[in-house]
Amino acid sequence: MYAASIVDSISELNKKEWDALSFDNVFASYGWLKTAEATYRGDINPKYIVVEEADELKAAAVCYVFGKSRLVEDLDELLFGRVKPFASRLGLSIMPAFVCWPLFSYGEHLLVGKDLHPRQKTTIMRYLFDCVTTSPYTFR
Repeated sequence: MYAASIVDSISELNKKEWDALSFDNVFASYGWLKTAEATYRGDINPKYIVVEEADELKAAAVCYVFGKSRLVEDLDELLFGRVKPFASRLGLSIMPAFVCWPLFSYGEHLLVGKDLHPRQKTTIMRYLFDCVTTSPYTFR
């Protein structure tokens, strides 16, 4: 039976198990994510959605809650560009936003154990996706 939970810092997870999930993706590695957490500027809060079976990490998603920030470019600025001031006056904003992606990088953000049977991978990935899309941070 799978169990999902949300963790606020990569430090709360087992480094060896996490790196086994991230496999050869350096931008999803424990060290990279720990560095990213230590160097955040602005209102960015990590949320790692993890799926375990018998206390063993089977899958995870790297997600963040982005809030409005005056320190760094925010998602409203990326979306609206130069018309952001006008959008703000109209009350248009996508913030706060819950996004799943490797911050400051590219690559996989939904991780699943490489040594699993293909059917089990599919089942776990669907479960992980359901957990991400129904998390309390997903705004509807």
